[in-house]
Amino acid sequence: MHDKVLAALLSLTALLNIADYIFTLRAVHVLGKPEANPVIDSILHTPWFPIYKVIFVPLCICFLWYVRDKVRYTRLIPLGAAVSFAVYAVLTGWHIYMQFFT
Repeated sequence: MHDKVLAALLSLTALLNIADYIFTLRAVHVLGKPEANPVIDSILHTPWFPIYKVIFVPLCICFLWYVRDKVRYTRLIPLGAAVSFAVYAVLTGWHIYMQFFT
């Protein structure tokens, strides 16, 4: 995978992560919906939730970009980026559907 495609995937994943953060807060605090992810639910009402979503996830994305040419299994990085993007894209679509069309 070329660097431009990988950069686009990682950037879009970071944007979708922020969208997930905003949609999660809206769903829980405005719409009164429960959090479906038990791990996130355990930190949702603590300072760890924004730290995780706004700091930790983007740092992991930056780490993937940094090590893209330095690790032994370089094919795993684009695969991980593609899977992460796909998961966040489906999750964002789910948020939009559940919050605006149901």
